[in-house]
Amino acid sequence: MGRDHGSVVDHGHHCFYVWAGKYKYINTCGGALDLGVQLDSHGSEIVVMKPVIPGTGQYIGSTLHFTCGLEVQGCKVGGGKEGGGIEVTLGKKDQTIKEPGIAFFLVPITPEQSKKIIIHTNDKATYNTHRVVASIPEGIVVAIKVHGEGKINIVW
Repeated sequence: MGRDHGSVVDHGHHCFYVWAGKYKYINTCGGALDLGVQLDSHGSEIVVMKPVIPGTGQYIGSTLHFTCGLEVQGCKVGGGKEGGGIEVTLGKKDQTIKEPGIAFFLVPITPEQSKKIIIHTNDKATYNTHRVVASIPEGIVVAIKVHGEGKINIVW
């Protein structure tokens, strides 16, 4: 499914536009790189790219912090296409996150299976509170509203 680069197999990249809060899958297997950014003459955007990790869940980023990682205090990933989970604890060290935002995750299932996702936010279970924003070769990308600090647990 990916392209071999010596010891690295390319499965594409997650491309997250921080200020716009948008996600795009970039197929880097073909060699060309089109980020699809349309900016005014004095415009700017922060674009975060992360390689797609096949066969497992993945935290992509959020609108809470432009680094798409500094807002994370902890992250655990387990399982694969047959079932698993992602647990992310949001919050910055020595700083409180109060503003709401959107967090993006790769879940290694098909769009047809997306209804079986269960999301726990601060230990409260919710169903169908996510939005599928992309279907990529390695699974689906879901967006979840977050309310500042806390724990997000996604189970499929």
